[in-house]
Amino acid sequence: MSAVRDIGATWELLVEAQQRHQTNFGEAVNDYRHGFGVVLDSEIDRVAETFAGEAPLRGVLTPLASRMRDYVRWLRWSAWLGTQLPPPLELLSRSDQLRHAVAVLTYLGARLVDDGIDGHLHYKNKRNTLVADILALFPHCDEAAARCHSALVGFWLLNYGHRRMRQIGETRTADTIVRLFANIPRGVLAESADSSDDRAVYDAIVQHKSVAYDMLLYQSILAPLEDAHRTVLLRALATTSSVAQYLNDIADRNDDAGRGQPNVVLRWFDRSEDVTRCCLERIEEALHGLQSVDAAERDAVAAIMTEVFQSARTLWGVEERD
Repeated sequence: MSAVRDIGATWELLVEAQQRHQTNFGEAVNDYRHGFGVVLDSEIDRVAETFAGEAPLRGVLTPLASRMRDYVRWLRWSAWLGTQLPPPLELLSRSDQLRHAVAVLTYLGARLVDDGIDGHLHYKNKRNTLVADILALFPHCDEAAARCHSALVGFWLLNYGHRRMRQIGETRTADTIVRLFANIPRGVLAESADSSDDRAVYDAIVQHKSVAYDMLLYQSILAPLEDAHRTVLLRALATTSSVAQYLNDIADRNDDAGRGQPNVVLRWFDRSEDVTRCCLERIEEALHGLQSVDAAERDAVAAIMTEVFQSARTLWGVEERD
């Protein structure tokens, strides 16, 4: 891979592509988000109703189902990144929105599992997690049990999403979700066990954990495309997901150091700027790999890439965003 001589020029290319995408498809993306949001909220309500179950357990489980519904609904912003893709790809039907919405349920199920494993009581000081909600609802439950309960609810949601995907006729996508999720526990456990300085091990962890997690959404969004077309886009999106993990390591370096977890800043880079340069080099290579797709699709992927960098800057405290 050739090094980027001017990372500023690479960044300018990304921003220009994002601006073109906004000009050409900004209104369509907003329209899609609105329709998709309505479908997703309906599916989340359906989840809560199903989780509460039947009498006599409904009275006991309804408060927890309500808290789960509210937390999952709050987290739906995490699915907005992928909504840049459907308009230029003309994946705008209600069936496309429904498939995307059900994929989000599985994606957020994994989020609840992660909250339990890592003991998150709040999401970046913005909102209490289901772990904290369980502690509030169950006064006799200690934190260790609450973490396990959050993970248990997350696995329930993952299973629900898989069954729901089959129910709506998306059998192939359901099978893809199962294969992807099979990778995630390997990445999580390897991350906890890794104490080596082998960069290849770390990159494999990222592929099995972070990339597989994001692919729960991207594979589902792009499911109707021909295999060759989908593969080109997914390759660039996978690079974007791995780059996002590198960038997150900048913000997480102190927390990771305290927990003894692998982190690119702590092990392989001297400065945050070196991480950024490495990420832009990888992004440049990924953009070259998109030459065979339509320019509008390429701009949509570039818009996602740009948002990843902009979000990371927010985590570093460089700028404030709404």
